[in-house]
Amino acid sequence: MKLILNNNYLLILFIFILNFNCFLGRNYYSIKTKRNFMKNLEENIEKNNNNLNIKTNNNNLINNNQKYNLLKTRNEDFELFLLKFSLKPKMKPEKNATKYFTSIQIYNYFNIQYYGSIFIGDKYSKFNVIFDTGSNFLWIPSNNCYNCRTYTNKFDKSLSLSTIYTNEVKNITYAEGFINGTIIKDKISLKPGKMEVNNFEIILVNNETNLNGTIADGVLGLGIYDENEIKKSLIYSLYLSNAILSPSFSFYLTDSKKDSRVYIGDIFDNEYIKNILYKNKIDKCFIPNGQKFWMCELIKINLFPKNYNNNNKNTLLLENDFDVNLNNTIIEENITIIDNISIPNDNNNVIPENGNQKIINNEPVTLITSSKVIFDTGTSFIIVPSNDFVNLMNYLNEKSDGICAINKYMQIVCQCNSPLNYGKIEFTFNSNDNFILKFSDIIDYFPTKEYQCEFELLVDSNFKQTWIFGDSALRSTLITFNLDKKSIQWVQMKEIFNDKYLKDEDFSSTSLHSNVLYYSWAIVAIIFILLIGFLAYFFMF
Repeated sequence: MKLILNNNYLLILFIFILNFNCFLGRNYYSIKTKRNFMKNLEENIEKNNNNLNIKTNNNNLINNNQKYNLLKTRNEDFELFLLKFSLKPKMKPEKNATKYFTSIQIYNYFNIQYYGSIFIGDKYSKFNVIFDTGSNFLWIPSNNCYNCRTYTNKFDKSLSLSTIYTNEVKNITYAEGFINGTIIKDKISLKPGKMEVNNFEIILVNNETNLNGTIADGVLGLGIYDENEIKKSLIYSLYLSNAILSPSFSFYLTDSKKDSRVYIGDIFDNEYIKNILYKNKIDKCFIPNGQKFWMCELIKINLFPKNYNNNNKNTLLLENDFDVNLNNTIIEENITIIDNISIPNDNNNVIPENGNQKIINNEPVTLITSSKVIFDTGTSFIIVPSNDFVNLMNYLNEKSDGICAINKYMQIVCQCNSPLNYGKIEFTFNSNDNFILKFSDIIDYFPTKEYQCEFELLVDSNFKQTWIFGDSALRSTLITFNLDKKSIQWVQMKEIFNDKYLKDEDFSSTSLHSNVLYYSWAIVAIIFILLIGFLAYFFMF
């Protein structure tokens, strides 16, 4: 008996020493990993410094703001590292926000419309809406609507005990379509019982026209607001209620029917996203003061031919300082207008000589422009402003196997043997921030048609100096809109964005790794204890 007791003491002592060594080993691993992490981080910072090449008037040094941003990124990464390896106690998120973000599945309707589900009222009535960065209102059809589409869900305000009635009437006119309705206030939820805002303004539509092509029930506006109305924003309301850490949201649109997402909250605080950012370039632009759209100003547009050699220093510079009216007669001989659509050629619309300048094969073209870009997820295609239209058409004509034209829908079409003929177009916003589009990604190819290449580019004379980047431009891009910073930030993926770690709405930037870490150690400890117990039992008996 005494021997067994002594053996038990030895067993307890052995288990204590084993656990203590595991603790020391774990911290040694953490410290070693920390050193490797900091070494890699220093290399990344140094690499970023070398790649920025931002010029000032006097030298090539990085300015104070850029130094601050790099230092801030470094500090944030180090704080994330400390949490990741449990070298300091976990801190509650600032403002006691319950989540970093939540994800909402977006459905793709033939690459024309993207829509997802929200829930309205205390009965959580489900509605499919287009998440639209080009407008500011949420509207859904009423059950009393006398001219609404028959296939949509309708809201019966009498069934929701949380509805607040108003007598305010609101009309919205779109490029195609019109809605009229009465404003009510009710609860809106992004997930049933979660991510909710009470007394949110909703237009209950009583009449709509020319919306038969819209598959969704309604529209949820995610546009930018001025300072006096920002509290009307759903995103800002969620931020003020501590549901998310930052008044921001992100889109990732794909060609797939079910793999697109909208993320409500700051997705860039996520550990998985941070790993992606090390592999891809982050670009951004800022919204000028007073703007009511997600709009950024361009510096220039570069057109790069297929197989362009970056060592080629020759660039054709074209000034876009002319205006074009796109309504009824011909603009140029080398631009054919089909289906009875034509463009006037009067004295007020003279094309300057540089607009007709010959473009040489494999020579890049730089368009010096004062145009702007609106990022609009509620628009299907890309709208080309009339001021940039002629130079763009000259370039496309040069790269085509035949001629280019505009069809009756004001869509650019070309005769081509392959959609790979055209290279890419690069939009430059700041000194080093670009948005790149491959023409092959925005071409629908029909080999049996006369004009085989149909570009997802529409020309609109109502937009003289404004491009609109619709869904065609935004696919395969992780793009974030921030209401506080009034900025747009995007990452154009080199590989397919893996969403599997981001679908869980309760996932925070550290929860997944922390849970895996602690459960792993718990399992290891249990296995060791069972093993030691088995060995002790075997030797004693």
